[in-house]
Amino acid sequence: MKAHFDLSKYGKVFSTRPKAEEISLSIAKMPTFKSADELVVDFTGVDAISYSFSDELVSQVLKYPKSVEFKFDNKQVLDVISQVLERRNLLIPTSCS
Repeated sequence: MKAHFDLSKYGKVFSTRPKAEEISLSIAKMPTFKSADELVVDFTGVDAISYSFSDELVSQVLKYPKSVEFKFDNKQVLDVISQVLERRNLLIPTSCS
């Protein structure tokens, strides 16, 4: 089962580490989160993210004992997350529609 987190419901632009921590806590509080074996963090509809937000969010969600997938419809957002993952020597399934 997948737990799907739609980031665009929380805003269109994300830029700080504290905001990433807040989002991470919101993810963990989703009703479907505990029973899911996969987490989908959906950036569809998000216009921009900073490297600091991305780095913090990635570090938080990778602590969860779940498979993680990121979805995108914005190349800038995809590029930022990809660079954060590359710096951490990680490869996580992503999709950009």
